[in-house]
Amino acid sequence: MIAERGESAVRLRDLTEAAGTNLAAVHYHFGGLGALLTAAATEAVERIIDAQIAELDVLPAGATLVTDTEALVVSVQNAPTAEQVEAETEQAEADAGVERDQPQTPED
Repeated sequence: MIAERGESAVRLRDLTEAAGTNLAAVHYHFGGLGALLTAAATEAVERIIDAQIAELDVLPAGATLVTDTEALVVSVQNAPTAEQVEAETEQAEADAGVERDQPQTPED
């Protein structure tokens, strides 16, 4: 949504409705849109860095710049997709007992 509209055109309510979650819960846990976006970006960057470190950790002693670079490329290629992150988030919410709002169907 942010990629489509731009950050300034997205309201917190837009995100919570799209995610099927409660606006008050997001305010409680994050305080607002800016903090939510910061947390999401931080999580994404941490996952990428962790994957890169894991790939570099398995390199043999004396690895070359080529093998180092290949390891970093592999870690980025193996980074989780948006769908995987969403599934993990839903599972974490379920494990924590957080209930998502049910999507509303348009009434005719």
